[in-house]
Amino acid sequence: MTEISRTSIGVMTYLTPSGSLGEAKDLTALEKTVAECLEAHEINLILDLADVPSINGITLEALLDIQDKLARLGGSLKIVNTNQLTRDIFTLTGFGEHVSFMD
Repeated sequence: MTEISRTSIGVMTYLTPSGSLGEAKDLTALEKTVAECLEAHEINLILDLADVPSINGITLEALLDIQDKLARLGGSLKIVNTNQLTRDIFTLTGFGEHVSFMD
């Protein structure tokens, strides 16, 4: 199961998954961590994908749901440290139109 570390940096909360986000059990860990952030009124999240080898349609759907929840609360989801495969998937699916990326 993927573990998600959570660090606060100013008003931003930095989430770092280690491992895959392609299975339902892995996404459950991410969704649980996001729920904990929302309970703590942390609505500006940065998701660091440096240790995530690839993503799939289930992952994209979950990230869009997270972005929608945060946007309704006045927050945002930003994604950092994507590998080339993940960037290509984001580009081909149009995902980049819905979520912000940071270098």
